[in-house]
Amino acid sequence: NYARFDTPYAVNVPLTREKAATRISFATATRDGFTKNKSTGRDFDDDKLLGGRVQFMYLPTDALEINLSFDQSREHQAPAGGKCKIVNRASPATGAEPVGVDVNGNGIVETAPSADAFASLVGVPLAEQSAIAAAGFPAQLNNFYQGCAQDELRDERSVASDLANNKNDLDTWGASGIVTYDVSDTVTLKSITAWRRNETLTRTDLDFTELNFAQAPRDFGGAQQDAISQELQLTGTGFDGRFNYVVGLYGFREKIHDNDFAVFIDPESTWGKPVRRD
Repeated sequence: NYARFDTPYAVNVPLTREKAATRISFATATRDGFTKNKSTGRDFDDDKLLGGRVQFMYLPTDALEINLSFDQSREHQAPAGGKCKIVNRASPATGAEPVGVDVNGNGIVETAPSADAFASLVGVPLAEQSAIAAAGFPAQLNNFYQGCAQDELRDERSVASDLANNKNDLDTWGASGIVTYDVSDTVTLKSITAWRRNETLTRTDLDFTELNFAQAPRDFGGAQQDAISQELQLTGTGFDGRFNYVVGLYGFREKIHDNDFAVFIDPESTWGKPVRRD
């Protein structure tokens, strides 16, 4: 199980006899990676999780109960991302299949594709093809094609990435309050208020090869989600227990900001501009 190790803990602490108590719990989870990065030797797909929660219960009267809760967790992973796969088997240089396999099991393909082939693949305007050819980018395309062919020949748990720190981090905070009041022996009013925030931070190799072709820059790109909800419940019985009813009102609001950022080839070049989506 790749050294999977989980540790859940919890302790109940009475504060005031039959009036107040608290519960403290936390958990950890770790697992070694099971996908090998052939470029750096580091394992991907590992997992590290730490979470905790504090709960508080207060009974000021026999008819009123108050429960408060706060939790936080952090999870860090190094995802492998994915594998590069060639859909069009033809080489951009000659239209030929990979010509063979070297001693390391890597695919061997032709070299020096034309500027036309390169431009058509990345969507560069025709007017800029000469500048691309002069900068030597067609050779970079062929290197990418070779890297993709090599990655496709590896097993599913072997990848090659130029990134040493692929990451998928998730931080979570949550709080809730539940107030229950017995209006009478047959009627109960309950209020449920909750808030939660999730923050993600991702960095991944978008070209899935050991070349610095397309990737998300370090510690950039992620999302933040905030959600708050409020619910009111009125429950009761009537007609000597022959009739049960529930009346409720529920509201929910959520706000998400998603920020993705990727750089293709060279962010300093005149045409290889960053692509950003908010």
